[in-house]
Amino acid sequence: TWPAIWMLPADNAYGNWPHSGEIDIMEAVGCTRDKVYGTVHTGRYNHMKHTEKFNALKISVADWHTYAVEWEEREIRWYVDGKQFHTFSPSSFDSERWPFNQRFYLILNLAVGGSWGGSCLGGRPPSCSSGEEYGQEQIMEVDFARVYRLA
Repeated sequence: TWPAIWMLPADNAYGNWPHSGEIDIMEAVGCTRDKVYGTVHTGRYNHMKHTEKFNALKISVADWHTYAVEWEEREIRWYVDGKQFHTFSPSSFDSERWPFNQRFYLILNLAVGGSWGGSCLGGRPPSCSSGEEYGQEQIMEVDFARVYRLA
């Protein structure tokens, strides 16, 4: 499974994915246990080209955490429990590098499978590799989600 908190543009001002951007606030992919990722995808920086801009943080994903991004005019910063672990601010701000001058909406989901969660990094099998792991309940618990404008 693959719980995620992420954002996509309300309007594809610069074209289809990835040209109009994606902000992954938190992704916890089952094959990389106890690690969360913060990532941006743009026309220039995306996983299809292996140029996505990300950082990972080792934490227990079974515990409660507060995930956040602070998105400013020319920089995005990622936090877990109030501690910054990633920053994205490209060298130039054309739309292929910085499509983040438009409205985005928030998505909270628990994916099953997919191109990353279905087959793991380095060609390893999914983390549920023994029969007794399949069919177990998969839960993503969220206490609250809040969106606000930085002053």
